[in-house]
Amino acid sequence: MEPVTRAVFLTALPDDGGVLAGAGVRAMTPLRVKVYALGLYGERRALVAACRPAVAAAAAAGGGGGGGGGVAAPITPAALLDTPAVWARLCAPRGSPSTLRLVVAREVTGDHMLHGFERALKPRLKAAAKKPHGYGDAKAGLAAFTKWWKTVGTLKVGTELTVTRDGAGRVTMAIKGEPLGTVESDALAWALWDMFLGAKGVSAEIRQGVADGLAALAEGADHVAELRAADEA
Repeated sequence: MEPVTRAVFLTALPDDGGVLAGAGVRAMTPLRVKVYALGLYGERRALVAACRPAVAAAAAAGGGGGGGGGVAAPITPAALLDTPAVWARLCAPRGSPSTLRLVVAREVTGDHMLHGFERALKPRLKAAAKKPHGYGDAKAGLAAFTKWWKTVGTLKVGTELTVTRDGAGRVTMAIKGEPLGTVESDALAWALWDMFLGAKGVSAEIRQGVADGLAALAEGADHVAELRAADEA
């Protein structure tokens, strides 16, 4: 359960949709109005592998060396937050499937939601086409995303939305399990994830929730071996 909105997030999505990495609230305006809660889901192996740069740094700091057979030091949410490479891996548009699940916490219109997304996405989509990203033109992706939101009326409290990446550059949006459309756009796939997980994301609470969850996933005496297996796959 996300503690601020009390929205329920399953530990795993049905049909192998991934395990929960963490969740947090998206609040807007200076009054911090709660709009929705958001959770990140992904393949467990890929989520743990994304932690590898922070795990390696912790192992080196603890004398484990990061590359041998020693036991790595425990990884903390703070260490994950302080390691940009972790978030770069999570935001990369290609690799393993990943899902952003939103649960509406305040009745809101589709147009209002679109406005909030556009403000955050447009500068990111411009950046996506440039170095070091080079994800190409984002016009088709943004046009499709805008079209989907234009079909959405009023969203009641508790309404569920998902945005899913298939790991091959395709993005699908659905409301209450009903797909609104799919578009192939590396730029959109990166920008949406960076909107919530990037260093300048729109919600520190979401990023913190994901860091907390990733630290829990990476915890355990066997996580060093699991990291190696994830990297070799």
